Amino acid sequence: MRLVLLASVMLTASGALAQELGDPAAGQWLAQSWCTECHQIAYGRTEISVLKPPSFYTIAARTEVTPLWLNTFFQTPHPVMPNIILTPSQRDDIAAYILDMKRR
Repeated sequence: MRLVLLASVMLTASGALAQELGDPAAGQWLAQSWCTECHQIAYGRTEISVLKPPSFYTIAARTEVTPLWLNTFFQTPHPVMPNIILTPSQRDDIAAYILDMKRR
């Protein structure tokens, strides 16, 4: 009985954590609205240019990129990026979109 209860709690917790990350579709919409001037945001796009920042797909492929890494990055000023202020929900959605690329 304890094993069933433990498994139930673990499944519920893992589902809650997955939901906290955000909505990849909403993240894609936000990225199309705000990020395409500088970044390639489409799945599989990896063009490298000295004049442009990395594509979202290239960012997703980095081993250090995690939800925490992205959340920290989004809250840290970067001199070469515009100072876009994202809400926690928007950060989660864009992070979910980028991290969804790891599975593709």
